[in-house]
Amino acid sequence: MQRRPLVSVYSYDTNNLGDEIQSIAAARLVGEPDYVVPRDRSWLAARRLPSILIANGWYIHNPWSLMLPENLHPLYIAVHLNNPRLLTPRVVEYWKRHAPIGCRDHATLDLLKSKGIEAYFSGCLTPTLTPGGAPRTDEVVIADVEADLLPSIPAALREQATYVTHTWTGPADPPSSAPPQANGPSRSSASPSSLRRAHLSSVPYFYSQSDLVFGAVSLAQRMLNRKDTSGANTVRNARAKALLEKYATARLVITSRLHCALPCLGLGTPVLFLRGSKGDPRFGGYADLLPIQDPRTEDIDWSPPAREVSGYRERVVRAFRERFEEVRRRLERA
Repeated sequence: MQRRPLVSVYSYDTNNLGDEIQSIAAARLVGEPDYVVPRDRSWLAARRLPSILIANGWYIHNPWSLMLPENLHPLYIAVHLNNPRLLTPRVVEYWKRHAPIGCRDHATLDLLKSKGIEAYFSGCLTPTLTPGGAPRTDEVVIADVEADLLPSIPAALREQATYVTHTWTGPADPPSSAPPQANGPSRSSASPSSLRRAHLSSVPYFYSQSDLVFGAVSLAQRMLNRKDTSGANTVRNARAKALLEKYATARLVITSRLHCALPCLGLGTPVLFLRGSKGDPRFGGYADLLPIQDPRTEDIDWSPPAREVSGYRERVVRAFRERFEEVRRRLERA
């Protein structure tokens, strides 16, 4: 029997547990990963054994996160990128070597093709998640619905709902169980800098370049070790898994978060995806799978059925396995 190569997935220091959910979806396609790689500081994994890195997710921060150490062999799938400035000539050359790139949305696909990079629409991995068999409950879950849309949700649903959040502010901060103020700011109105400051003050694993210069390498190695149960990354992962377990048993989930809505499709949970704007490039490619609805201007069925996604799941899993074998052969030749 052919031995499976070492496999790694991304870890994150963002304030969004949706990132973690994407890595959980990747891991469930290959089994338990052998180690994790910080998405925006992949050089910290340069001394690990060679592995296939499931390189899915949003590339947002810096060009060097798009180029990996030589020991990491990327399987680029379910990629989102909307900043052309990140595609420097060196990045374009690197991605061409590791093409084809599986894109999570049509905007990313068009951008990569415009740079001469071979690419295809893979979709997101999170709808490939499947329910664990726990019984369905009568719980309604509201997850980070935009504050100005909350009053349009029927009062009976709002009053009985459990409120959760994908916003991560540190391991000591429990998920919200109380509704936000309907007349308060929407979740997208907080400034990125304020969210970042709150995140950095509470998560012990953030590494700036100066951290590395001054020798915080031992702490970085702790972050890389997925078996380090004392670390915030382990708590992040557990928090994200707990959210998925709640979604898997809910009667209905109402959200404005893409990586709450898409996993619910795979989990067989009825979901309503409410947004005040439909122009976000991340959503291109899911119109039939996941309609975007604005309750202020549209008539909404507040008791929707679960959507059928078995065809989508089969297509994505098949493409993933084909690409995994291609990268595995590339790793064997290295």
